[in-house]
Amino acid sequence: MEFGPGQGHLPRQEGEPDQIQVQHILIGVRSSGSPGTRSRQDAENLATELLERARSGENFSDLVRTYSEDPVRPGDPLPGSYRMTNHGVKDSAWQKEAVRAQTRYQNIMEDLRNAREAGHLSPEDFQTESTRAQQDYQKATRASQVFPRDEMVPAFGNVGFPLAVGEVGLAPYHPKDSSFGFHIIKRLK
Repeated sequence: MEFGPGQGHLPRQEGEPDQIQVQHILIGVRSSGSPGTRSRQDAENLATELLERARSGENFSDLVRTYSEDPVRPGDPLPGSYRMTNHGVKDSAWQKEAVRAQTRYQNIMEDLRNAREAGHLSPEDFQTESTRAQQDYQKATRASQVFPRDEMVPAFGNVGFPLAVGEVGLAPYHPKDSSFGFHIIKRLK
């Protein structure tokens, strides 16, 4: 089934995976619901150019960092990436990993508090180690954060799920399906 603007969330198609990870570049369109600054035509021209550059093998993460209007965290190795579960998927492996990460963090913090109270860890070392544990936990939960398909703009799932791993597609701007602008989407997993 081909994705066309204005179709909303398409039903799950035969052969689509339960979950995917995508990376995207947002090229915003100046409209009432978007922070974009480009006209629709200018945004489409740039999105088309970036799609071709990505398909010819240019580093996608570099394109995201340079062109995406979606916020990018400094140092993020996969800027603009999202994990999604397909329609009807309730409990994914990624969601389970988030629970495991939280349990690991709680256990580490308990061990650190016990070591500090027993005098085996100075207040400075406790601060350093607890900050490191918190950063590791945040990194793990970010990596395992999953969005249900129907909570993202329809274009994400409609374009992302049918893509093969490594393939790049384009979600055109549409007020209903991709209200922020054009999305160049690469499927990672």
